[in-house]
Amino acid sequence: MRISPDGKYVAFCFSQKDMMCVATMEIDTQEIHAMRGSSIEDVGNVYWASDEHVVFDLYSRNNYAAGLYAAKRGKTRADVLNGNEVVRIIDPLVDDPDYILAWVEVAHSGRERLVKYNLKNGGARDSIRESKFDGKVLGWFTDSDGGLIGVTTYTDQNVKYLFRGEDGKTWEEFFKPKSFARLPYRILHADWAKREIWLCGYLEGNTTASLHTYDMDSGKLSEPIFHDEKYDIIEDMSLYYCSFKKAVTGMNYIKRYKQIVWFDADYIRMQAIVDRSFPGTINSIVSVDRASNRIVVYSYSDREPGTYNVIDLQKRAIVLSVGAYRGISEEDLAEQLVLKFKRPGGIVLEGFLTLPGPEESGPYPLIALPHGGPWARDVWGYDSEVQFLANRGYAVLQLNFRGSSGYSTDISAKYEGDFKGMVEDVIAATKECVDMGLADADRLAIMGASFGGYVAAAAASFEPNLYQCAISMMGVFDLSKQVDNWKRSFWRSRMGTYAYDRWVDALGDPESNSEYLQSISPQYLVDKVTVPVMLIHGRSDKVVAASQSKRYARALSAAGNKPKTHYFNWESHGLSELKNRIKAYEAIEVFLKENLKTDG
Repeated sequence: MRISPDGKYVAFCFSQKDMMCVATMEIDTQEIHAMRGSSIEDVGNVYWASDEHVVFDLYSRNNYAAGLYAAKRGKTRADVLNGNEVVRIIDPLVDDPDYILAWVEVAHSGRERLVKYNLKNGGARDSIRESKFDGKVLGWFTDSDGGLIGVTTYTDQNVKYLFRGEDGKTWEEFFKPKSFARLPYRILHADWAKREIWLCGYLEGNTTASLHTYDMDSGKLSEPIFHDEKYDIIEDMSLYYCSFKKAVTGMNYIKRYKQIVWFDADYIRMQAIVDRSFPGTINSIVSVDRASNRIVVYSYSDREPGTYNVIDLQKRAIVLSVGAYRGISEEDLAEQLVLKFKRPGGIVLEGFLTLPGPEESGPYPLIALPHGGPWARDVWGYDSEVQFLANRGYAVLQLNFRGSSGYSTDISAKYEGDFKGMVEDVIAATKECVDMGLADADRLAIMGASFGGYVAAAAASFEPNLYQCAISMMGVFDLSKQVDNWKRSFWRSRMGTYAYDRWVDALGDPESNSEYLQSISPQYLVDKVTVPVMLIHGRSDKVVAASQSKRYARALSAAGNKPKTHYFNWESHGLSELKNRIKAYEAIEVFLKENLKTDG
């Protein structure tokens, strides 16, 4: 939900007949006008480009952004700005109500351009700039007035930051900050008028990154504006830029859950009011009107799925409140506990355990649920999949294994290629839950998606007598083939060689390191699997090809352990359609009940 600049309306996404649509609502009258841009694609993001115009993009299963639409507030018909290409909003240009700036990637060609769309002229392309840089463009920077000033590119295994020269035409590579002990670093925001750049990187002696500003004229890096000694901000953090104040007002990053740090006095005051109004939940200010009077707040916890509230600060009143998930009450949901797990070498890992009942009523049947990525992590808060399983009587273990993002380099960076160690971490944490009396050793399962699907299958091979069954969704089973997948034209057109290079850097070249990769790939360890396996995959998946599951299923069958398989037409890396999600989780529910012998 986002509020209009004048504070009179909100725009929001909602589900209708299994499609995500968009609507506007007048706050005071609660009059709603719904609109949609396509009958087959979901709305992904919604923006206010002005008091009058709403802009939204669509989510495509394979492109992840398919087309851009704009509608005048109160109308039900949206103008097509771009119908079928990959489009991302660079700047809504709220001070220029006639235009928005967007980044367009031409399908399957690798070509890209910047487009300034004229909203008052039915989306006519007012100006077009083809990007001509060495390597692949990863992102753009605009200044406080919406002017293009910088670009991030990837070439020859290096991220480069190029900024517009004084002539406005040439592009110069930005500094490699000598003040930082090592790369990588991230540029987060640039202000051409102030000649100031916001960025984060690692100072000498620090194992987590810190936030700084850089003076483009003096060449000096500021003292740390923010630094957390335990949790890293290099990947997870983002800045809040207020287009009305034309200034960075704060930042967020993730510890166990999202942390918000405000630099602006008005926002500090707003947050204090919000937290007093909604105690016991994590409260994020997600949208503010031009006058900093009406604000949209999203509140959630482990047992609160999420609520949007519009607060009028002058009236000191909540003028609109809408639950993001209707029909779910706190009584239906289980508490998420925070646990610490010690591993050899002095590693201390963080994890979450959701129990279906009180601790003293254990041990419970347990599902180990490793996250995807692997360079990602689980966070504290409402999780629909976790609550689905807990509601059926299962304890759910989520471990941020070694290599998970967001922790010090001693945990995240040092072990980002230790896939075998990641699996062993999950196995050890499962055993510890048993030792604590919270999990029943005879009723253990492991389940995951994407890289989590790899962990589930690998754990069934590495420790064949621990789990009673394994479920892998969109899983990776042959690491060499997955590394090769990132060289496909589909990914080269979107990311250049970035994904391929990162995987090779972590695991080694699949040709020269094939013996090692086979030793940790479930595809070649099927003879060790003794438990029932379920495989779920979308046939149109381009992140992890469905052939990964099909080849693994054939290998398991040849070894005398035929898995249960579910393949879904048109689905990509995940299950987008509600009917497919229902079918998959009904099958999961039956599979777990049969193999863990539960009444859940």
